[in-house]
Amino acid sequence: MEGERASLILPLLRPQPVEALFWVSTPAPQTVAIAINDHPLGTWEVGAQIGRQALGVPAEWLFRGDNVLRLDVAAGTSGLRLHRLTYRVVARE
Repeated sequence: MEGERASLILPLLRPQPVEALFWVSTPAPQTVAIAINDHPLGTWEVGAQIGRQALGVPAEWLFRGDNVLRLDVAAGTSGLRLHRLTYRVVARE
């Protein structure tokens, strides 16, 4: 990631609840914020060790096609590294 923001595409055939798992690290401790389609999913503190975070995404925030997943760090910071991202549709009960 160069700069303070990165965007990824999350393609879906239909809106369904999704669980996303992120593995990220930063050179120095900082807060990472994640949003999908401009809906905030959450924040967490990240440091030099690769950290894993799971976030649930409600179906109401998603649509058929390319959904935009955004990672942000504070202004003036950089160096966020996305090591891995996985996602899966969560079965409805």
